[in-house]
Amino acid sequence: LSTALHRLAKFAATSQQFQNALLRHPVMEGLLTMTRAALSKSETGCAPPQCQAFSNITWSLATVQCVDLELLQIAARLSFRHVVSFKPFELSASLWAFAKLHSLNPAACECAAPLFQVSAEHIPANVEQFSFRCLVMIAWAFATARQHDERLFNGIASQMLSMVATAQCQELANAAWAFSTAGVRNDKMFNEISRKALRQLSDFKPQELSNIMWAFAVIGFFREDFFNAAARAAQTMDLQAQQLANVLWALSRSRPRHRATASTVLYLLPNCTNLIQSFKPQELASVCLAAAKCFGRSAGEQPR
Repeated sequence: LSTALHRLAKFAATSQQFQNALLRHPVMEGLLTMTRAALSKSETGCAPPQCQAFSNITWSLATVQCVDLELLQIAARLSFRHVVSFKPFELSASLWAFAKLHSLNPAACECAAPLFQVSAEHIPANVEQFSFRCLVMIAWAFATARQHDERLFNGIASQMLSMVATAQCQELANAAWAFSTAGVRNDKMFNEISRKALRQLSDFKPQELSNIMWAFAVIGFFREDFFNAAARAAQTMDLQAQQLANVLWALSRSRPRHRATASTVLYLLPNCTNLIQSFKPQELASVCLAAAKCFGRSAGEQPR
């Protein structure tokens, strides 16, 4: 049953249209009903834990944006009970899934609060078993689920620091975003992330660049060479409204009177004008604030 759900979710992962059709199909409802029954039986029995199945089920529901609260609650209870039996990727995928569902229905994530709590103890104690990718997924999950457990973030930071060289662009951006969102500043790790990102800025996608710039600005981390290169890279990208707002906000928060900020704001403002109908009020306010901080008369100084 978990394998069937997993294969359907993988097939539907890149198509919102297919996901919508899948959620309406009676076969999907039947599959969810049978899975609920199977997990309920497992919960009351003495069979060995099927951690891969728990992970596949929650990952599949998150991927197709399906909030089956009863099924998620059972899976959360079983995962909590057997957390020490999970393989690293199974646990990171499960935590990612519950966090992903938070935006659809907070209750889908809240039911896993005990799982997050026990994981915050289990993961740092076994951190050497986790890859950089798994630790990034875990950090992202805790930050997204608003489980800002400082023990967890501090417990995984040193292991992540030793593996930054293996990271891909999305992983670098997500790691920076997660720690900043959780309010955990680790300059050694941020410095290594920015160093690695600097070498591959040309490979960053617009969302990845805007996320990492926003993350560094929020936490107050600044590195001159990365700042300058990221500002130049932003000028070459096809940024959408949210990305434009995040980039300009990040630049003006970090160094509002820096020459790189001034040149980037001037370069990107026409793009903001062209996309003005796409901006949400908060995003438009961020753009206006960036321009005001960069060029406002009250500042009384010239860009450096």
